[in-house]
Amino acid sequence: MCIKRQDQNAALTNLHKKPDGTVNKSTEYAVIFIALLFIFFECLPVFVKLMSGRDAYCLLCPSAS
Repeated sequence: MCIKRQDQNAALTNLHKKPDGTVNKSTEYAVIFIALLFIFFECLPVFVKLMSGRDAYCLLCPSAS
C-alpha cells in the first residue's frame, strides 16, 4: 500500500486536531516544542563559535580571523 506524500503531510498538519474538529492544545504545544528544539540544535554550533574566544587555529593563522 503506497501512501502519497501529500496525504502524509496532511496527516502531520492535522495531528493536533481531534476528530470532532476541536484543537488538542497539548499535541499542538508538543509539535511547536519539537520544532523549536530542532531549530535550537541547528543554531547551537553557530552560537558556540560566536561565544568562544580565540582558539588554537586563530593563534596559528592570524590572517584567518
